[in-house]
Amino acid sequence: MAIKPATIEAIFGYNYGRSMPYTVLFSQHYTTRWQTDRILKDETNWKEFGFSTKEKLLEAMLNPEAMLQKVKAYFVREAAEKTLRHLVADKFVVSFDQRSGYTVDALDKRHLKLLAKTPEADLYPAAPATEPAK
Repeated sequence: MAIKPATIEAIFGYNYGRSMPYTVLFSQHYTTRWQTDRILKDETNWKEFGFSTKEKLLEAMLNPEAMLQKVKAYFVREAAEKTLRHLVADKFVVSFDQRSGYTVDALDKRHLKLLAKTPEADLYPAAPATEPAK
């Protein structure tokens, strides 16, 4: 499983992400066939799932099949449309905020569960900094 840190290169609206405090954001970045080193920020597609509490987000992360089906259906349709305009899918980022996340080599529940355990997700309590008493 390849998971690498990545930034989200997209243009979001002003009110984006303000309705729900806990989110899982999936974003697909595109380039052109002729300039593969330049991300087109205004062509990025994203799908967001918002949750009102951390517990609801954790519950969704434990059994994410329905969420993953919606994401895959959305991105397949968008990628097909963009291919007709000579755009190429470049990187796919999963995130818990709008700024940074992780690229994944496959979109399945194992990857989502692993991402939920990253410190940036802030879903699980941090490990204690001190050694337990002996």
